[in-house]
Amino acid sequence: MGIYEELKGLETDDFQNRSGAYPKSGIPDSIIVFKKNDKLAVRIDFKNTSEYKARNWYNKNVEIHSSKILNMTIEQTGDYWDDWVTLEVIYKGDE
Repeated sequence: MGIYEELKGLETDDFQNRSGAYPKSGIPDSIIVFKKNDKLAVRIDFKNTSEYKARNWYNKNVEIHSSKILNMTIEQTGDYWDDWVTLEVIYKGDE
């Protein structure tokens, strides 16, 4: 299975199947796969999660070798240190 297929299999706007309930910490709320500067990218949004826990979730659940990663950013996008955290990974190839 290629990178694209693996990531598309994770893509969802409701990863927790929470049906409108408050998101749990340490588990993604949404996963979006897209193109960025002609590269394959994934954006994973977490609620009430530290940057460390977001990276940990990615490392445990996405089995793409680190040599395929071009860039990874983890950014606090909410008002508080553990509010909304966005993890974005850009990959070297899109196959």
